Amino acid sequence: MILGMGLVMIGRGAQATRAMALPDRMAPMFPSHMPHRHMPHRHTIRILPQPGQALALTFDDGPHHTNTPAMLDVLKAHDVRATFFVVGHNAERFPDILKRMVDEGHEIGNHSYSHSDLREMEDTAILDEIDRTAEAVHRATGHSPILLRPPYGRLHDAQRDMIAEARGLSTVLWSVDPEDWRDPGADLVAERITAAAEPRAIVLGHDTKPGTVEAMPQVLAGLSDIGLRCTTISMGLEQIDWASL
Repeated sequence: MILGMGLVMIGRGAQATRAMALPDRMAPMFPSHMPHRHMPHRHTIRILPQPGQALALTFDDGPHHTNTPAMLDVLKAHDVRATFFVVGHNAERFPDILKRMVDEGHEIGNHSYSHSDLREMEDTAILDEIDRTAEAVHRATGHSPILLRPPYGRLHDAQRDMIAEARGLSTVLWSVDPEDWRDPGADLVAERITAAAEPRAIVLGHDTKPGTVEAMPQVLAGLSDIGLRCTTISMGLEQIDWASL
């Protein structure tokens, strides 16, 4: 079970130091989750590298005061873990929801503080966006993210490498996009996800959208019917020999 493990950023700016935020009893379970040592700075993660019948459900832009708890209720009822890429200014508003995510075994990723296009920013501003979000998550949960999803999926390769070197974060995108942000309705969101679902997929969704919440029981039933199980991003990255990629 992922317990919101990650790196605590102490201070801000390029010289900020890192300290592990894993409880002692959890650290041996995740020896590979030290991105600045083991994860591939040169890669953007679009699928789970580990073979098997797992895929990752990911949700962006929250937490939302009503839709995110409703999503957590659905996931809990189906005993499913997901990865939530949270926006910092929302994280500051709803720390109790972040704590619930961690308590129920979900992973929290960094989705910037203001949901602005990082490609248009200087490095110092990008790091400030990341650090403010990491601090909000840490205040709420005692842990900080080790994964980044840039808003709109937009990030230059040089920026990705800079973030990996400066903050130890790996960049995660997706392989399945149901375009739920267009509010097409629950049935269509469910149909799009289940039609495109396959082993190792990373599914993009938004826990801010009521239609996505409503679609999720159909999605989870459909995934189960085709023999796919859900995992978090970090669990799907375990025991990978990055040098072989």
